[in-house]
Amino acid sequence: MKHNHLFILLLLFADIVVAEAMSLDIKEWQVPYEDSRPRDPYVAPDGRVWFCGQLGAYIAVLDPSLG
Repeated sequence: MKHNHLFILLLLFADIVVAEAMSLDIKEWQVPYEDSRPRDPYVAPDGRVWFCGQLGAYIAVLDPSLG
């Protein structure tokens, strides 16, 4: 049982070390619909991002390479 606990602690420590070594760049774009609360992004296989407006009743697509 002691070995199992040690193994779990080592796995948790390894996850923390890996997480600290990773970096993430986040880029945000403004949608042209004021106060529409865009949500539920889906990245299509071609890289375009589809999303809907919670309060705006729309579905839109963004091509990140075009902005």
